[in-house]
Amino acid sequence: MFSTWLNAEQAKDEVASNLQGLQNSSDALLSDAVLFYLLIPLCIFSIFFVLSVTTGPPNVLKVCGTIFNCLKFVALDLIPVLIIATTTQFVFYVAFTSFLAWFSVAVGYDTDLPDAHLFRWTFTMHLRKIAVPDTSIGAVKILVFTLGLFSSWGLLILYVYERRKIAKDFNHHHAKRVAFENAIAEGRRTVQRCTKQVPPLLFLPALKYSNVYTRQLADVDASLACLICVDRLTQPYTLAPCGHTFDLECLQAWFRTAHPSPADEQLALTLDPRGGLFALRRKKFCPLCHAEVVGCPAPAHALLGLGMTPPEEGNPWKGLFVGVERSPARPSAAA
Repeated sequence: MFSTWLNAEQAKDEVASNLQGLQNSSDALLSDAVLFYLLIPLCIFSIFFVLSVTTGPPNVLKVCGTIFNCLKFVALDLIPVLIIATTTQFVFYVAFTSFLAWFSVAVGYDTDLPDAHLFRWTFTMHLRKIAVPDTSIGAVKILVFTLGLFSSWGLLILYVYERRKIAKDFNHHHAKRVAFENAIAEGRRTVQRCTKQVPPLLFLPALKYSNVYTRQLADVDASLACLICVDRLTQPYTLAPCGHTFDLECLQAWFRTAHPSPADEQLALTLDPRGGLFALRRKKFCPLCHAEVVGCPAPAHALLGLGMTPPEEGNPWKGLFVGVERSPARPSAAA
């Protein structure tokens, strides 16, 4: 009876001690949880305080946004790497385990351990066997994990290298483009600065005289060209009374082949249009203003001093104008 009571008391004391231990453990866990939840906002506040001190209060949100974007970029970059690493380790584990299982079945074994706890491995040419326990976390799993880890790190290094190479090329081309755009902008600023230093009114007289001289040169150049063949005058003749100047050969062809007027059509009823008498008696008109020519065209004396060819001996208008019987006097170049 006494021993029973003693055992009950000991059990009661043990239960009480266990309850006290559980209460102490729960109190410790509660205090740890409270401390943990207090440390989280304290750490966040400390980070914001450090950022505000180093960058200034107005730039805290901008810096936080930059940090968040960097973390997001790193996370997005690490997702494919983690997927590749996990897949590689799983493939290595399955392949290595399958290889050991196949090899154990192929070579047989000599051991007292159960089949479910063994892999077979040969290490000599005489097919000597050793037993590797399957339940051990050491040999197989460490080997597979090591191979997967090294392969994952190799893939990660290759991935980072390619990303850095692409970023380097992009930065190089971007720097060249920025330098080119800066050079263009600097040139524009230089031109604007130079134009601002010179008063605009200084350009007006020169521009005015330049426009006048340009128009005068254009008029002179137009006066030295025949308006029928649109070429430079070689033997210039002036019509009366309009005063327009044309080349000799162009005027001769024009007077012979021009479109007939109503009076010429009446004349064609009595004379042969292909005969010389018809060309002599038909009316002549200026090719430009269509004014009736009242006499033989005269050489342009003012243009002979510019290197034009003087008229040849004889009358070039014979057979085209009535009353032309003798050659007009040849004008001198000095006139």
